[in-house]
Amino acid sequence: QGLDYTSPATGQIVINDRATLVNAGALFNIRPSSPITINRTSAAVSGALLATNGGSLVLRASAGNPGQVTNHGEIIVDADSTLQAVGPVIIQGGSEGLLDIGSAGALMIGNVGTALAATESLTTNNLVELDNFSTLQLTLDPTALKNGQLRAGSTLGIAPFAELHLALVNDQVLPDGTRFTLIDYGAFAYSQHFFNGHANGSTFVLGLNHYRINYADTPDPGYNGAIT
Repeated sequence: QGLDYTSPATGQIVINDRATLVNAGALFNIRPSSPITINRTSAAVSGALLATNGGSLVLRASAGNPGQVTNHGEIIVDADSTLQAVGPVIIQGGSEGLLDIGSAGALMIGNVGTALAATESLTTNNLVELDNFSTLQLTLDPTALKNGQLRAGSTLGIAPFAELHLALVNDQVLPDGTRFTLIDYGAFAYSQHFFNGHANGSTFVLGLNHYRINYADTPDPGYNGAIT
């Protein structure tokens, strides 16, 4: 069974120095009308929202209500679990907050089953860590040259064995030389640019098509320091 919070607009879920555990395939589904605040009131005890053992955290937002989570503690996704951002999701709370996608965890931006999947985003000023064997999934619409985006105002750390996975809305062959930004590293104060299996100039597969990835260093607007 899933936990689906649909409180009134004034409702709020607050976690103070304790963990909310979502495991064994359970779903923690937070709607736009139900903001959640994670507080760390003690340096010795983590205030955390934790998903593990196949659990799923889904943060939903809308254009009129993008504010979703205030995280001064930790959001931890581990052990085959996922954190999915649907809509223009915002996680705020400053650099003291941690968004940790641990081993075998996945951070999914967008929902392939929706028409706006490739325009959905996660924006955060928390520290974002993609640990070894974790996955960042971005939703792509190659026909419209749009993609879901991870944006941050602080730090993005990508471990050597983290993976980049691209989920398609439309599977069409792109003309040679077509470019669009997957991740704009200019939004981060620090980053390790390379994903496992996607070194500069390597190829990856979308459906039946093969593409080359480029870690751009050109001065083109929107592409400086980006994966294209």
